[in-house]
Amino acid sequence: MRGRKFNNNLISVGWYTYGNSRIENNDAIPTIQKSKRHPKQIHGHINSMVNVPLNTEYGKSISAMFDRVFKELWNSSESEYIEQVIEKL
Repeated sequence: MRGRKFNNNLISVGWYTYGNSRIENNDAIPTIQKSKRHPKQIHGHINSMVNVPLNTEYGKSISAMFDRVFKELWNSSESEYIEQVIEKL
């Protein structure tokens, strides 16, 4: 899952895709190509995102999920800062 929360006005959430597929974006519509050369990876930079105002019933529900998931991620001992991940590359 990926997401952004803009104050208490709007939330934008999306997802990542895991697998050994490669996402091609040569046309207006992305296509997924199976790849034997690429190991399983996480993709998602072109996956859709859902934008929901927080003053709605759906927005409050998504906001609660967003807060719960990201709080668990930030508090996890397995979470790493991006700088640490980049250093490993």
